[in-house]
Formats: sequence, structure tokens, C-alpha cells
Amino acid sequence: MIPVDRDKDFNPAIEKLEKKIGEIEGTLEEMQKELLKRIEGLQRTAQPTKSNQAKPK
Repeated sequence: MIPVDRDKDFNPAIEKLEKKIGEIEGTLEEMQKELLKRIEGLQRTAQPTKSNQAKPK
């Protein structure tokens, strides 16, 4: 069996993965904020007005 020094062999890879996960989380947070802005904009434009409300028959 090949001797493995966990700290030397795995820590750099773990640190890279943790950094990448942090970047992905940041990107997802930015995307979530942008989607919320878009949803709010759509909700504002979708508010019924007198001219587009259904008229009772």
C-alpha cells in the first residue's frame, strides 16, 4: 500500500473544493437576488388596473 499523508495530500484539494463551493454559493445568491427583482417587477406589472379587470356580465 502507498503511504498517504492526509494533510499533505488531501488538504490542498479540500481547500480548492471549499473555495469553489464558496464561489458557487456567491453566484447562486446573486442569481436569487436577480430572480427576486424580476419577480417583483412582474408582480408590479401584473397588478390589475381598472382597464384590464374582467367585467361582470
